[in-house]
Amino acid sequence: MTTKTNSATDESLRFPTLILDAMKQEIWNAITQGFEKHPVTRSPTRPSAEQVAAAEQALKVQFADDYRDFILRYGAGIVGSQSVIGIGRAEAMGKQEASVSDATFFFRKEAWIGVNDWYVISIDGSGNPIGVDRNGEVHTSDHDARKVVRLCGSFEEWIERICLKRKQ
Repeated sequence: MTTKTNSATDESLRFPTLILDAMKQEIWNAITQGFEKHPVTRSPTRPSAEQVAAAEQALKVQFADDYRDFILRYGAGIVGSQSVIGIGRAEAMGKQEASVSDATFFFRKEAWIGVNDWYVISIDGSGNPIGVDRNGEVHTSDHDARKVVRLCGSFEEWIERICLKRKQ
């Protein structure tokens, strides 16, 4: 791991932290620009590395590097039209999106198909959880079809294709 400083122009987004640089810089730039333009879409606080580790331990998972980077940089937020549940909550996010732990435990308790094998990073417009599995792949548990559907090969791909609508 290396220590990096976020180069965003908004002082509230500039901070030193442990960053793995798991995603392409152009994606980080697009996310940061969106948060600068609409500050209510970003969590006002960022978690510490210890808080992230505690969430992983509580959920009995290891977060994918790109997702861990996202929550260390931003906490949580809305990227494009998608909420990205992390630690903390943006003002514009729903109360059920308070934390990755709360969302994951909720869907596990409700026995949604597949959710025991991953952690919840978002909820789609139909109320279906979107999560990341142990291999870093992104899935949704489609309640109507009663099956798990693979959406993307990684959190980064999900951000780029689904949230930012950058590539097909």
